[in-house]
Amino acid sequence: MAKFIPWKAIKAKRERERGAASAVALDTEPVARPARDARPTPEPLPPPLVGDALAPAVHRGPLVHAVSRCRWCHQPFRKMDEKHWICTTGECADRQLAAAMRKAGHSSGPILFLPLPLQIDIDESPVPHLLIAGAAGVSKSVGARWCLYRRCRLVPGYRALLLRCTYGELEKNHLQFCGAEAKALGDATYKNRTVTFSHGDDEGLDAKIFSGYCDVAADIPQHLGAEWSEVCFDEAVTFLPDAINQITSRARGAATARAAIERLGLPPGRTRLFSNPGGRAMRALVAAYIKKNPDRDLFPQYDASQYGHISCTLEDNPYLDPSYEQTALSGLSAARYQQLRFGSWDIYAGMFFENWDSAIHLTTAEPA
Repeated sequence: MAKFIPWKAIKAKRERERGAASAVALDTEPVARPARDARPTPEPLPPPLVGDALAPAVHRGPLVHAVSRCRWCHQPFRKMDEKHWICTTGECADRQLAAAMRKAGHSSGPILFLPLPLQIDIDESPVPHLLIAGAAGVSKSVGARWCLYRRCRLVPGYRALLLRCTYGELEKNHLQFCGAEAKALGDATYKNRTVTFSHGDDEGLDAKIFSGYCDVAADIPQHLGAEWSEVCFDEAVTFLPDAINQITSRARGAATARAAIERLGLPPGRTRLFSNPGGRAMRALVAAYIKKNPDRDLFPQYDASQYGHISCTLEDNPYLDPSYEQTALSGLSAARYQQLRFGSWDIYAGMFFENWDSAIHLTTAEPA
């Protein structure tokens, strides 16, 4: 008896045979369909990188100051050793490094103080009586102190006088730092407001920095009994003009440093006046140091060749935050802002024209 085969089964068998024949004719294999619930096999993960297979670290470029510029080449400063700022130009950087202060006896190693171009210009200026006139925050106080350290290390027997108007200002701006700085320098000691640099067994060759104050006329005589190799007036506009004139006359050179001064070819004595505009001595300083035209009836022996000034702005000091102008000076009056931001010495509080600019508002042309 014949077995009954459903038509659907016969039809499906014929289709399979037809597909196999077509595959042979095309010299191909029939495509196998994956099962409905099949999942693709994931690719194996690459082995972790070890040893030399690690990619090299990506180093960040040098930090460049957004505002400050070198006064010699006008290029920006970059951060060095996460502490000091140095010019990005090689020649200027070498000049800064040549004047760097390190621990005594160490020609290399950590730098204690790297002078800025402004501070080097102040130290190397041949002008005997020099006013450093400029904006607030250009590192004048710090530069004044470290410049004296450098001179005392260089010149045996050097005698310097560092002055602020009041003792409180002297303490806050200088004395509180002298002990730690003397210890770091290694060849200096600090005691009784005096920093002493040793120059061998002969104590007469020790170089000294005496610190003092001079607020009123009665304070002047205490600074007139000695000869000074250098006198530094920090924030000079706050002193009495007569105090500046009288004490400056004693900066004629200390006898203890005379032999070393002659050997090194340095001037016997000098003064450095660090100041922002605005204060009771401002008009006297402008007349003698900037315009070089004081009242000849009052100062008949005045010699203009002995006086001069260096102007400085916020751009001279990369240690200031780039936002310093906006955060610290934005609340000042128009006149005071011009003084402390740009170091303007021809702006006075109470002037009728507080936006006065001599370069704009003055002319030598005669009226037609």
